[in-house]
Amino acid sequence: MKYLVLSDSHGRTASLEAALFSEKTDAVIFLGDGLSDIEEAMNWFPGRGLVAVRGNCDGWRPDSQTELLIEAGGCRLFLCHGHTQDVKEGLWRLCLTARDRGAGVALFGHTHEPVCRRRDGILLLNPGSVGFDGSYALLTVENGAATAVLKKTETL
Repeated sequence: MKYLVLSDSHGRTASLEAALFSEKTDAVIFLGDGLSDIEEAMNWFPGRGLVAVRGNCDGWRPDSQTELLIEAGGCRLFLCHGHTQDVKEGLWRLCLTARDRGAGVALFGHTHEPVCRRRDGILLLNPGSVGFDGSYALLTVENGAATAVLKKTETL
C-alpha cells in the first residue's frame, strides 16, 4: 500500500490539491486541521480511499475521531493530529502510545514541522503543513515494513 500523507491545510488548498493530483497512491491519510478541505478535494478522486483524524482546529465533529489505529500491509499505524499527544512538547508520549497500541508507525501533524525518523523501532512521521509550506509525505507499507519520504509541492 502506498499512502499520500497530508496535514494542516488550514483552508489553504492549492498545495493540497497539487499533491493529490501529482501523487498516484492507493489512499490518502489526513492528520487534521483542514478536514473540510480534504473532504472537498477528495470529490475529484472517488476511487481513492481517505482515512482522516480531526485536529484541534477542526472543531467537534461527531463523524470524526482524534486518534485512529489502522492495519495496513501487515503493519499497524497509529494516527493522530498530535495535540492529544502533546507533540509540541516532544515525541516521547506519542512513541509510548504507539508502542502500547502495537503500532510500528506513528503519524501526526500539529507542529507544521516535517519529521521522518525512527525511535525505539517506531517510524515517527509528520508530513508538515501542506497549507503553509507545501510539505507532505509518501508512506509505503509492504510485508509489515514501512518506509516514508518527505516531499514538497511547488504550489502554495
